[in-house]
Amino acid sequence: MRMFAILYPEEVSSIILVDPMRCEEWPPLSPTRQAELDRGKRLSGYAIPIARLGLARLAVTSLLCRSGLIAEQLACAAGDGGRHVLGRVRGEVSKMPQEVWPIVAAHWSRPAYYAGMRSHVEAVPETVREMQNAAPIRGIPVLLLTPGKASPLSEDCMSRIGDNVRQVIASASAHWIHLDEPQLLIDSIQQMVAAASSEEIVVLG
Repeated sequence: MRMFAILYPEEVSSIILVDPMRCEEWPPLSPTRQAELDRGKRLSGYAIPIARLGLARLAVTSLLCRSGLIAEQLACAAGDGGRHVLGRVRGEVSKMPQEVWPIVAAHWSRPAYYAGMRSHVEAVPETVREMQNAAPIRGIPVLLLTPGKASPLSEDCMSRIGDNVRQVIASASAHWIHLDEPQLLIDSIQQMVAAASSEEIVVLG
């Protein structure tokens, strides 16, 4: 989103960044988290053939649409990491309306989902390099939503993003603000759209 705004500013009236990636926390700026990326790539790679065999569908359908017993057994077989992931997924998905759970299960059952996840993780270092070297966004208002369970971005970090950045703390949120405080996100979008529309009216008038 930031690169799009930098490359095509005439196409952008405002931006909302929802708990955006913090470049300073990831390789190559923070090599200590390389092991985490390596583990993510490895697990995503393992999941692709598992999804092709239908076991991923069995696990996520069990977790989201049935008793969850099979998902529990598979998570236990994977050790502490598997149990952690299962608990995290269950906690976040439980915030979604139940009618969308089968859609989520179908999406997480596809090999392409895990291939995309692996590509995303592999691209993190290059993404960090690109954003670290990017110029700040000029003349476009940016609203930054930061989880209350994370440290606020410093003035220096915000100045690297743009010259008109406002930070709002989502006090009741962890990483998935759109699930923890959906109304905050809805209100933020409406406010930014209204502000952009008012500005257009003034300019056109």
